Amino acid sequence: MPNCLNSALASSYQNIEVICVDDGSVDDTSKVIDYFVERFPDKIRSERGMNKGASAARNKGMSLATGEYIQFLDSDDVLMTNKIGQQIELVEGAGCADLVIGNYEKKFMNGARSEVSSLEVDPWMALIRTELGTTSANLWKKSLLDKVGGWDEDQKSSQDYNLMFRMLCENANVIFDPSVNTLILKREKGSISRTGQMNNWVRYIELRIAMREYLSKNPKLYSGHIECLDQYIFMALRVLARFNVSLSIEMFNKHMNKEFVPQYSKAIDKRYLLLFRIFGFSTIERSIHIIKRSAA
Repeated sequence: MPNCLNSALASSYQNIEVICVDDGSVDDTSKVIDYFVERFPDKIRSERGMNKGASAARNKGMSLATGEYIQFLDSDDVLMTNKIGQQIELVEGAGCADLVIGNYEKKFMNGARSEVSSLEVDPWMALIRTELGTTSANLWKKSLLDKVGGWDEDQKSSQDYNLMFRMLCENANVIFDPSVNTLILKREKGSISRTGQMNNWVRYIELRIAMREYLSKNPKLYSGHIECLDQYIFMALRVLARFNVSLSIEMFNKHMNKEFVPQYSKAIDKRYLLLFRIFGFSTIERSIHIIKRSAA
């Protein structure tokens, strides 16, 4: 947390307020926050949460903020000095923006790093492909956040993409920042249960089903987006089948068009495509499931 707060205070753009929401921590977080508040009383204020999760903490901080734009910052993340200033310049250059999408660098516990950049300039396609930045790398306009109801506190995963989906449904004006000015620390999560992973994939699928439903209201304009969504939903259903083949088949039958055919890719080879055309999704995935169980 000290690195996170120091990076916010070191911003070259100084017209900021720093609001720390301690969401019921049981470690030394509150002491660290108190230390910074005491040192920088004109810049930092704090609020104690009730251990309701990250989305609730962000909503709390957002409700206290007085600025036009919100920079969310998780305790493990670090902003480069010019991050906020550069994105504010982009906003001013564009005339207006509801969401600035930033590239970022992931740092893993073993020291490895990888850069994550959006290859899309189409916000909807970037949303579908999970290339619409991430919580700390982006800059968010408060008025639109308020309009869409902020973070969904019941959403257990994909919270930022759920929020950005709702913003795009309100015709959010999105601009892209090509720079890498945010460092995201990826901590080991420990042993995640298969149920937890499965539920994450279910939420991933459900969110993209909601996207498809919304875009299907204008099929001529979004035909390519809908086709891409079908492929992403299908790939996620295949991953879900590793955890629960019956649920995967149920969701496929409920949500996929009967004429759907997967595209050839690194994950979908020609043999799978041939079997899919002959036998269909249910038979193939059940067969794969049986073979893997027999080999275990």
